[in-house]
Amino acid sequence: MVDLEAHVAPGLDDGAANRETALEMCRLAQQAGTRELVVAVRTKLEGDFDRDELNRAVEDLQAELGDSLYLHSSCVVRMTWANAPRVFRDPERYAINGLRYVPFEITSEMLARGGLGKIFRRYHDAGLFPIIARPERSASLRRDMSRLRHW
Repeated sequence: MVDLEAHVAPGLDDGAANRETALEMCRLAQQAGTRELVVAVRTKLEGDFDRDELNRAVEDLQAELGDSLYLHSSCVVRMTWANAPRVFRDPERYAINGLRYVPFEITSEMLARGGLGKIFRRYHDAGLFPIIARPERSASLRRDMSRLRHW
């Protein structure tokens, strides 16, 4: 199993408060059959997101865990029309392992105003792959799964 959103970076968001808790969370995931974790930090992009700090935290946890569990670093962006340009200017900052897969949370504003297809095309044109984080939390998407299928 691969967990695409584990909030185990110590003290970097509302997940693990410290290193010991982070390691315990990782070990519990590994015992449950998880082989890879994407260590994610949520951001609304209102403040600076320190990718280097996240990478250091992931490296520290990985050194302790060894080969028992493979960790990736990422950010989950709370996507709005206002912050979408920032992600497009520097997608590696937010992508899983700084590569091409960018997790984001769809906001009700984005759903209500429409145009997500344009955002997805822009991702695609830039060689990026959007990953919708927690689509099940959106009542609108649960009522109408056709949009997810289309995207």
